[in-house]
Amino acid sequence: MSKVIGSIAQGIGLVRDVGSVSVSLMCDQGDLFQNYSGDPATTPDVYPDYSVAAQQRTVRTMVFSPKTGGVVAKTGYEVLGWYVGDTALAFDSAGLCTGLASGATTYAGCFKKVDADGGSEKEDLLICGNLVGQTGGAGFTLKALVKVIDAVNGDTKHWAHIPFMMRSVRGDDITMEIYPVSGSTNIRNLNDTVKLGVRAYLGLTPLNIAQTVDGPEAGATVVNLGTNVAISHGSNRKYGIKWDILSGGSFKTVNAVCTPYATKWHYHDTLTVAAKDIQSQLTVRAQLYCVSCLASQTDATGMHAWLAQDMITVNDDTDPCAIVLSGNPPDFMIRERDNAPCAITPALYQGDSLVTYGTGGATQMVFHYTVTLTNTSGTTIRTGTVYPAGHPSATAANKSFPVTLNDLVDNNDAVVVTFEAIAD
Repeated sequence: MSKVIGSIAQGIGLVRDVGSVSVSLMCDQGDLFQNYSGDPATTPDVYPDYSVAAQQRTVRTMVFSPKTGGVVAKTGYEVLGWYVGDTALAFDSAGLCTGLASGATTYAGCFKKVDADGGSEKEDLLICGNLVGQTGGAGFTLKALVKVIDAVNGDTKHWAHIPFMMRSVRGDDITMEIYPVSGSTNIRNLNDTVKLGVRAYLGLTPLNIAQTVDGPEAGATVVNLGTNVAISHGSNRKYGIKWDILSGGSFKTVNAVCTPYATKWHYHDTLTVAAKDIQSQLTVRAQLYCVSCLASQTDATGMHAWLAQDMITVNDDTDPCAIVLSGNPPDFMIRERDNAPCAITPALYQGDSLVTYGTGGATQMVFHYTVTLTNTSGTTIRTGTVYPAGHPSATAANKSFPVTLNDLVDNNDAVVVTFEAIAD
């Protein structure tokens, strides 16, 4: 899937800022939940056990700006308060939750302000205590009141929220979740990828998902959850994961959009998403199926019994890419007496760094430019392709885009040329 990573239009006109910032909360390990078995008022068995450091999860505060087309740095905003539902939480000087702002000790020790990126700006929240007993097993909405700093237009305040799900499970319930194998659901640079995996549970017990090489598709990776899943689904059945992405308002089975590829059913237990696969956010769904099941348990295809599903959102946090144009002549003006074209050459930047063609570094990627020449009414005159240095298709002729005197004469002496950088 091609991705537009930068765009610029060269012409005369005024472009006004539109839209407003958006603020959201994202869990670094997918869903924010706690399963429990037993009476929530009497210290039930739980998973994840947030009192155990290895099972703790962090809620990231994400601020997106239409002015930059990307994520706002933590120095550009401040979390004014954290809330469980509409109830404000209180924190000590170290960032540890001491209870409610009203003085009650509910939730004390369950949350801690942190910087998920390891810095000093503690605008994220660590879940570090078990919450089932605090809420009586009821789910809730975690909220943040965020101030976005704008020295020009004035600061603004925004609410962000994320659901925290509580689920009472029996010993024979099968549940699942998608989680980032690579440690984050955020794309951080142009060559970054997010590898998603699946965790499955029988009751509160995490299942040891072991891969086998046999299966209903040649070469597919089949997931075998083992004989302990046989409580409701037959003896020693094999299980698989089907991956889908949300596109155009509906879920579509993964094919040429993300890797790995397959035909109809995808039994891979991981899915890798690259920066070029995402415009800003990508919703991914994984469904757990029984592959070799009883006839009475098949779905409409007659092949598989559906067991569980989960969804996750992958975010593109890369700094916005900007295209810088240079003209020959440098003022982008064509002089009638010279009858010489204006050759326009693009350069792609991520922040202050020049993006070059390749795959070896954080500011290298495989890309090209598409060019559209229009008149001032928006009618397309012609299109073209420009290739950066190092691209296999790059030549002296296609490293820039020419605008001719006839282009201007035929269109009331004014045209607009638009470059888009496309990740291949």
